[in-house]
Amino acid sequence: MLVRGNSPLIWVLAHGVFDRPPAKLREYIETGTLLIVSPFNKSIKRMHRGLAFERNQFIADNADTLVFAHIRTGGMLEKLVIGENKALRILI
Repeated sequence: MLVRGNSPLIWVLAHGVFDRPPAKLREYIETGTLLIVSPFNKSIKRMHRGLAFERNQFIADNADTLVFAHIRTGGMLEKLVIGENKALRILI
């Protein structure tokens, strides 16, 4: 749904990059609407909680501002943002 909008998107995977992106996404990649990146080696095929946390840390390290729809008390995102020296917005 997001790729149909006008803003370019960056999708950061919690596993290695695709050998070949899904067909339905290639059009958006080719037009520059979508960039798919991963901080992991492409040999990593399955996501798990630890990789998701590392992916989120990668995003936080490379962002100027962090915006969240919701952060659950005691959850992984709360652990991530504690100690981050970034502009932080929580929408609800």
